[in-house]
Amino acid sequence: MVRKVGGILAAGSVAMALGGCAEEPVEAIGPCVYPELTRAAVATVGVPGPADLPFGEALIRYSRGLASVHAGGEHTDAQLRRSVLRLAVILERMPAGADEPRLRGAARSMRAAMEPEEPSIETTRRALAVAATALLELADRAYREVPDAASLSRDFAGAVTAIDVGSDDQAGVINALLRAERALAAMYAANVLPPR
Repeated sequence: MVRKVGGILAAGSVAMALGGCAEEPVEAIGPCVYPELTRAAVATVGVPGPADLPFGEALIRYSRGLASVHAGGEHTDAQLRRSVLRLAVILERMPAGADEPRLRGAARSMRAAMEPEEPSIETTRRALAVAATALLELADRAYREVPDAASLSRDFAGAVTAIDVGSDDQAGVINALLRAERALAAMYAANVLPPR
């Protein structure tokens, strides 16, 4: 399903793919960076496979949730929990998910870890570490030809490792979730953008 993409993909390539606009350069993905992603209808560019649409829809939902998360806010813990659960949904809906039992297993492990209404930072970090491991392995196998996929997956893993479990490190969790979004955006773009 993944086609070789020449050059390095911009982290915001998913916005072009989902928004249907490839003429203008876009800024990096992140909360409130470009509102069109949070309002985008799934309209892909290129010739995506049928499994790319649920992947794109789950990625949009994840991005919308991240756009509303602010460390120290009244409902931040609940929003972070929902974001981790949305990340689990993305792992299941990735086109590789049908052929990768590890992705489905990672999603199940993440859900189990996030069952408590208020999981600890340590539990949240463990759930994110499961996702980071799954994405690193996937980037190495299925996205080997996409340079951004591996480096952005490593950034995600590094951000997970940097979460301080000795404190209520909501900012560290948000940083890790944003880096996961960038890695997933590169993978999505590699699936749906036409080769250059």
